[in-house]
Amino acid sequence: TAPEALEVRVLPALAREGEWQPVRSTKDGVVVVWTAGLRPSAKLPAVSASFALIDQTGLTARLHNGTEVPGGTWQVGNKIPKARREAAVFAFNGGFLKKHAMGGYFTEGREIWPLQPKRATIAIDADGRVHVGEWGTQLSPTGWNGKPWVSVRQNLTMLVKNGVLFNSKDTTRWGWSGKGELYILRSAVCERYDGRLLYAIVGKTDAVILAKTMKNAGCKNAMHLDVNES
Repeated sequence: TAPEALEVRVLPALAREGEWQPVRSTKDGVVVVWTAGLRPSAKLPAVSASFALIDQTGLTARLHNGTEVPGGTWQVGNKIPKARREAAVFAFNGGFLKKHAMGGYFTEGREIWPLQPKRATIAIDADGRVHVGEWGTQLSPTGWNGKPWVSVRQNLTMLVKNGVLFNSKDTTRWGWSGKGELYILRSAVCERYDGRLLYAIVGKTDAVILAKTMKNAGCKNAMHLDVNES
């Protein structure tokens, strides 16, 4: 079913602002990806948010390991193989570099960086489904439904946990640009209350507005991803 429109906070609204548009369907016509645009802050109307909403039903997720992060040799490399590209419906970026992520990295049976408790985590289960939550409290280190995790990537602490915004006065630890700017383009991912996966690019903004944007977009659990301007 089509998702409900997002709440418009800057008036007058732009054409189709907050309305979900279907962009990717399966061969049998079932929509699996919608996109929408929104200005999420009435106080800061120059801030814009771009969303992609993903219905994971019938889809399989895979973590592709970068040549720099984590580096090394892998069965699943940094590119989607040509044979799989036609079937791919969506791809998005990961988290910070190791020295900034404050978390771990696990895939292909190898713990590359030690997984840390109470860190924001995106994990892929044995059935290829993506989960977002806090490691050790919402996501068990032993796995999902009795099966071990396939891939785990951690990045900082939760932006939104069980619908509650993070509580932090020190927003510098959420990343800044090379020039030291805190109001920059930021990305995030979440699991919504309706079970769908939401990816967002919001900017130029700090982590507080990013977290509020994710919560207002229906996120139950949300985590920060990368902040590269590119």
